[in-house]
Amino acid sequence: MLYKLFVLAGIVPFSAYATEAPLPFSFSTHYEVYIVEGDSISDIEASFDADKPKFLKDRNADGYTGWEYDYWTDDNTCEIKVFNLDITYKLPRIKQSGSSPEITELYREYIEQLYRHEETHCALTVMSVNQIYQAFKKGQKGNCTEQNLTVDKLAGKVKEDNELFDTYTNHGEIELAVSPFGEEPFYPVCKIPFSGMMAGN
Repeated sequence: MLYKLFVLAGIVPFSAYATEAPLPFSFSTHYEVYIVEGDSISDIEASFDADKPKFLKDRNADGYTGWEYDYWTDDNTCEIKVFNLDITYKLPRIKQSGSSPEITELYREYIEQLYRHEETHCALTVMSVNQIYQAFKKGQKGNCTEQNLTVDKLAGKVKEDNELFDTYTNHGEIELAVSPFGEEPFYPVCKIPFSGMMAGN
């Protein structure tokens, strides 16, 4: 079985990093970052509007998580020949104002909440793709045909869970006290590593 799913509009990265993760398949994360700056609230809001990539402007969003996963397996034995997952974050970073640092500090909570939202999208995706991987591994022990059918169902779950999460949170405006999905074990591999969420001067 050869399968490829790509959910992401192409934007030339401002910055990109690859991160290896303790998962049973090949996994990488990449970051496309745009800098937001200003010495007043109106300046920062204008910077958001002017400096975010067109893809985000079209979606009326400040951040986005995209994913691409592909695999190649033997239909009869479920032997895994290729299995990859790539996550791409599109995120703002706030440049600290030299004259009005308190203004940019006002945005810290918003940026942190935005990052948590995007990390959850990543964790949901990793969780579902891991379930696909585990189904193939189970199929290697027998009933590969049955597990291929299971994989077909799981493939739709990746998009479905991410859409449900956006519905439940109104695209990040609300934070869930308890997640109904069970993605918590996968947060460590999705952690956005930018310390303090703020860009330097």
